Amino acid sequence: MKIGGQRIPGKTLVLIASEGALIACGLLFATALRLMDIEAFRQQIRQPGVLLRYGIVIVVCELALYYYDLYDLQIVSRRSVLFVRLLQALGSACLVLALLYYCYPDLSLGRGIAAVATPLIIATVSGWRLLVDASAPFLRRNERILIVGDGPAGCYLAEEILRRPELNIDIVGLLRESDSLGTGSAAIGEREYGARVSPFPLHYSLRYSPSPALRSRGSGALMMEAAGAEGLLGGAATAVADHATESREVIFPSVIGTPKDVERCALAERVDRVVLSLSERRGGTPIKQLLRLKFVGMKIEEAHDMYERTTGRILLDHLSPSWLILADGFRQSRLVLAAKRLTDIVVSTIGLVLALPLMAVIALAVFLESGAPVLFRQGRIGLNGRHFEILKFRSMRNEPVPKAASWTSDSDPRITRVGRFIRKFRLDELPQLISVLRGDMSLVGPRPEQPSLAEMLEEQIPYYGQRHSLRPGITGWAQVKYGYGATVEQTKIKLEHDLFYIKHLSMPLDLAIIFETAKVLLSGRGAK
Repeated sequence: MKIGGQRIPGKTLVLIASEGALIACGLLFATALRLMDIEAFRQQIRQPGVLLRYGIVIVVCELALYYYDLYDLQIVSRRSVLFVRLLQALGSACLVLALLYYCYPDLSLGRGIAAVATPLIIATVSGWRLLVDASAPFLRRNERILIVGDGPAGCYLAEEILRRPELNIDIVGLLRESDSLGTGSAAIGEREYGARVSPFPLHYSLRYSPSPALRSRGSGALMMEAAGAEGLLGGAATAVADHATESREVIFPSVIGTPKDVERCALAERVDRVVLSLSERRGGTPIKQLLRLKFVGMKIEEAHDMYERTTGRILLDHLSPSWLILADGFRQSRLVLAAKRLTDIVVSTIGLVLALPLMAVIALAVFLESGAPVLFRQGRIGLNGRHFEILKFRSMRNEPVPKAASWTSDSDPRITRVGRFIRKFRLDELPQLISVLRGDMSLVGPRPEQPSLAEMLEEQIPYYGQRHSLRPGITGWAQVKYGYGATVEQTKIKLEHDLFYIKHLSMPLDLAIIFETAKVLLSGRGAK
């Protein structure tokens, strides 16, 4: 299954459906135990509105599991993390349900049923998780892929697959273009791992190791020990893997031949998919062999396409304009744009009315701490490069704005105490609903950038100007998937997410982003 073009692991879908069923069974079993009478149980089930009551419990529990990242299989790869988050999620669900039942007593199933159902649901869901993990290798065979070429897209794809076992993909090997060390688009070093050889630059041992900077939030860093000065794929020697939680050795795929060996290797290794990552296509693509494989039913795909589907990003490294021109997507349907605008108007109007008391409190707090003005105004780039003025609650001291535009960091000394709080939960962005209502912004879209920064970024990052083909948004795919970017390299990664969003623009994707944004707000991982 895919949402907006990004593949959702099958295991995640199985967990969502099966755990909903387990919660329902737990409620029914708890009801039967509480009544201890078959006839009374039947009468209870036949009562009007009983399905609604059960449905509310199931939805609240599933949402709690989601908001505690229990469907993010990278975060809950360790059992200790799983159990802690499971208790937190179901505890939060109990609190939400208790509040709901206090306000609407008719929706309650009864305290006796809740007392029996809670430990039962915790036990069954925990046991089911362990069973799924233990039986996963027997339930579904991993997809086997062969990467043809040592281009950057293929190497980045391999790295992503290796650190995400929940994708259920095995890389059987890599067919190297370069004939000797130091030639080709990526110089390829060799390191023996038994019978396997690493196709990645220089000599690397890749492992997941907790990072002190990330350990406090249960994350980790993807660390690479290099025998040379350059990092993986010519980049830095450390790449962040936000959700890694345990240290483990990762062995890179072996170099098993050259592109001309693609047919032999694919058939010998019983490959399901051939992924092309050739740095030089002219004269280097094994056309005849690939045609024969295609006509016997084997899937053949570009590395950029698979990377996009797997990560929710369009990799910019060595991306040709022709790929963007010929790729499916990037359709701006009039119906979708009209639906987006209608949604913007309705939601921003309702949001402004509901948030008005909160906005008054924030305005008063800002004024009492640092005086007027309460609102911060700044020029930004909007649809088709048009300039507009963004509105936010002022979160910094009332000082002259530096002439040279720059990104703001968490440690900026200008941030006030009130400002730090409202930035954490994105409350400073509530006035942007006015910009949405005026048509300068949308609820969902690429974040608007300062004109001077946008001009600099267009010079340094290819295709940066294409993000202005949509209205900028209060939230967006890049914000929920990556967060805040304070460097050119980080902005480039955010652009990769923005281009993915523009390519797969749809209302279901917008709804998924808004849903994910709510989780970001509740967790306090606000944007700057």
